[in-house]
Amino acid sequence: MGSTDFRRMTSKKYTAWMCFTLHCVTNYTR
Repeated sequence: MGSTDFRRMTSKKYTAWMCFTLHCVTNYTR
């Protein structure tokens, strides 16, 4: 198990979550 792999996966998941939240907020405020 590589820590770099885990870190990249977490970062990708975090970015996707942020994009999803931002998208929801934008749609909600619109």
